Amino acid sequence: MSRCKWVRQGSAGMAVGTAALLMLCSCGVKAVRQEGSDQAQTASRVETASLFAFVSRPGGKPVEGCDVLIEQIRRIAQTDPEGRARIVNIPPGSWVVSWRILGGLGDSTRMMFVSGRMETLNAVVRFERETENPYERRHR
Repeated sequence: MSRCKWVRQGSAGMAVGTAALLMLCSCGVKAVRQEGSDQAQTASRVETASLFAFVSRPGGKPVEGCDVLIEQIRRIAQTDPEGRARIVNIPPGSWVVSWRILGGLGDSTRMMFVSGRMETLNAVVRFERETENPYERRHR
């Protein structure tokens, strides 16, 4: 349960003789009510979500150099040698997350992102030929 309280704010930036009450909530939501008015305008502080992705081969071996992306909002990350990638500052909503790598068969899935939460994706990449990842061969 959030604790909310109304706080009186002076007339700075408002019409002369006007005062406002601000509702300050621990949940990040604030409302502004002009004194003497029955209407309250609500504005919520926009918080973002993040994604932690682990990309591996079908047997569980991590895949380095795989792109994990959310095209609609232009966010991309590349997996490290342990197959991990992180994308931050994702606006709340439902987004398509894709993963792909040269020589591999990537895929995509729709995920729901909620403010202040980190979502987890465990993705599998299958290579056309069961040889090593081309990225791994180039960086040895």
